Amino acid sequence: MATTGTYTFNPDLGEIMEEAFERAGAELKTANDIKTARRSLNYIALEWQNKGINLWTLDEQSISSSTIVASTATYDIDINTIGILDAVIRTDDGDADLQSDLPIEMITNSEYSQIPNKLTTGRPLQYMFKRIGVKSGTSGGTDVDPTVTFWPVPDESSKYTFVYWRMRRIQDAGTNVSNTMDVPDRFIPALTSALAWHIATKKPSSAGRIPMLKDKKEEDWIEAVGEDRERVNFYIRPDMSAYR
Repeated sequence: MATTGTYTFNPDLGEIMEEAFERAGAELKTANDIKTARRSLNYIALEWQNKGINLWTLDEQSISSSTIVASTATYDIDINTIGILDAVIRTDDGDADLQSDLPIEMITNSEYSQIPNKLTTGRPLQYMFKRIGVKSGTSGGTDVDPTVTFWPVPDESSKYTFVYWRMRRIQDAGTNVSNTMDVPDRFIPALTSALAWHIATKKPSSAGRIPMLKDKKEEDWIEAVGEDRERVNFYIRPDMSAYR
């Protein structure tokens, strides 16, 4: 039996919408159907951002040494940053012999507020991440950049680079149905099931399918998340110091 030998299946938004409508027992007919499906896809993206770490949205960012200046503690970072997972302070960036990545600890707003002297200068050892983003309820949305605040305050200009690994927002569905969604192929079943459930909740004729579609949505999400993980060895060692 012959096989295709291809691995390119990646349905566009139009195909995902069509499949979701069929699962909901409806038909994708009008421009309004496309509009409501697109809106639901954007809601699903926001829901998934609240569920935890989505590995495909992780990337490396930095605040360059040319941006970090002496005696300035707070810096804007990209507005699409949801959270920072890890970070280092890099010294002598680009020097093959001297470049070093040094650990820096993230602290809470409460911990930062309790630092007695926030004007202390030196190599930054801690940072506070303030997540703001887009304020809802304003006309067109008001962009307010997230920030990081260093302590100690950088003592030298053009010396420190802040390198961090962040989780970003999932990109919008957009208006073109030939677009593909900003998710890896392993999440397409979960995305389609979630969209089918959203559509069913909007259509009285599909009410009887809502429980089944909800179960399928949750099952596909659990399977996708279980696959979306780092496969590395993980060790837990109890602290026995109290028994020595």
